[in-house]
Amino acid sequence: MSLINKVTLISLFLILISCSTEHKFPEKVCERTSADQVELSQNLFNIDNLVTDRIENHLSELSQNFNEMLLFVNQYELKDEKFDLRRLEELWESAKKEKELNDFISLSAWIDITGFLIELTGNPKYGVELQDLIRYSKLSLSENEMKQLEQKISPFIYTRDVDNVYLNLVTNSSTHFDHSLKGKVRITIEKQTEGKALVKFNMENKRVIELFILIPEWAKSASVTEKNVKYVANPGEYCHILRKWSDGDKVEINLED
Repeated sequence: MSLINKVTLISLFLILISCSTEHKFPEKVCERTSADQVELSQNLFNIDNLVTDRIENHLSELSQNFNEMLLFVNQYELKDEKFDLRRLEELWESAKKEKELNDFISLSAWIDITGFLIELTGNPKYGVELQDLIRYSKLSLSENEMKQLEQKISPFIYTRDVDNVYLNLVTNSSTHFDHSLKGKVRITIEKQTEGKALVKFNMENKRVIELFILIPEWAKSASVTEKNVKYVANPGEYCHILRKWSDGDKVEINLED
């Protein structure tokens, strides 16, 4: 075999390995926000469900499904060849149907797993699941448990891909970051009523940012408006706005019927 043919075969082999690795370990679509870049100005969970006379027990055992899902999350981070995204998503669907979220430990693990899937896939259904956890959760929590769960969910209120920002939860909060082309950016969600909110931009410089607002599945008549322009706002999907933003710009979100 000629030297050229050997080089060609080696090159093809390396390309195949590279493609296989990329398929096995896809790049994350977006990244969670670091704890020092997000601020909450309201409780995420209903404080009516707080329990003050309960002794917390965090020694519950997770089901086999949950342990297997957490193992997959760890395998991805370690680039372990046993990682299987399709199997992870199958287990997630199964756990969702079986409603295994019956204690603090399983709920905490569920947030970790669902948040990881938001980052890895960008599929809006995982963001919708976090929305539903907050909206429909009937668990009785101690104040400490509630705070721990809020700390787990907070990084997923806003997720980012460089300058692309995903708003996964419409709740009173803010995030800040440095734009890739320089200049500080602060984005604030300010709820006017339970179903209406403003997204406010504070910018050092005019900058292009792709904004993705996740519309809850229950918001059948949702609308998203910016400077009298209405954007497509389908329930269970991201509303996409791409423009150059200036200091003081606002986006109106209406989730009410």
